[in-house]
Amino acid sequence: METLQVIKTDSTHCNPILFSEFKMDILKLSLIIRLYFSKTIILITMIFLFFNPIHCFSQKDKITWSSFERSIIDSAQYSITYELVFIEDTTSTRQAGHQDFSLLIGKTTSMFIGLNEYKKDSISAIMNGQQFASFQDASNSLMNSFPSGRFNYIIYKNHPVDQITFTETFLDMGPAIYQEEMNTFKWVIDNSFTDTYNEFSVKKATTFYGGRQWTAYFAPEIPINDGPYKFHGLPGLILKIHDSKMHYKFRAISFEKEEHNRTIYFNKRNYVEITRFKSLQIAQNIRHNIINIAQEAQLPLEAQLRAAESMRRRNNPIELKAD
Repeated sequence: METLQVIKTDSTHCNPILFSEFKMDILKLSLIIRLYFSKTIILITMIFLFFNPIHCFSQKDKITWSSFERSIIDSAQYSITYELVFIEDTTSTRQAGHQDFSLLIGKTTSMFIGLNEYKKDSISAIMNGQQFASFQDASNSLMNSFPSGRFNYIIYKNHPVDQITFTETFLDMGPAIYQEEMNTFKWVIDNSFTDTYNEFSVKKATTFYGGRQWTAYFAPEIPINDGPYKFHGLPGLILKIHDSKMHYKFRAISFEKEEHNRTIYFNKRNYVEITRFKSLQIAQNIRHNIINIAQEAQLPLEAQLRAAESMRRRNNPIELKAD
């Protein structure tokens, strides 16, 4: 496996500070696959021990892993991990959120997904439809070791051909899906700009999307016209991109050529088909009507108030409007 260490930088310059090695341990998932299909309790136990070696087990319960259907649409040739630093609450700009994402790039399609969501999806696919004498506490610990990030969307580029497919699960609707054209982004490249990110020469380009002005730094020597979130279409991999207010900042923290046959998959769910405009409208309605949604769910008053406060702080989405 060829692993590239990417250099941490600040938001305006490329001052190098050595960053730690790639955090995602895909070998854990490979080990799960090998152990699980051996069909022995000893090996299943080893799976849980691998993730939580000091946990005490109880054999009195059974677990049925939830149904998980998906279609394999490509296999990853490259994987890039991006860190997103974001400010959702404009009334408290010093409090930033963080989430890591994985960009899996195949021969014809790419997939952008929360790093922990990919891990949990992989485990769910392995356990799909299986029942076994289990250790309830250990299984919960296994899944909880991959906490969900703030954003649950999955973004596919060129699936179907020349389309960006966006899927997201909404609080009061469930899974929804919409598509937009691949040629959405109109980039302006600054040919006079040169700098480095890690050891790569980068160029700068700007575009307007979702009510924000975006500045991207891409590496022409990495001939991959992709990047984080929906961004793509530049003559080189996007290593860093941020909006003009620095409220949403993506940066690559690792890059590797894949040797583990990681799959690019599409979840088969009962999606509600919507438009991009409708997606932004739904998210806004949830923020405004969270109390009514919580009351319909018969949540206690304290939980309703917590939900309302949480939604109040989500006043600065990555897409402010549909262009």
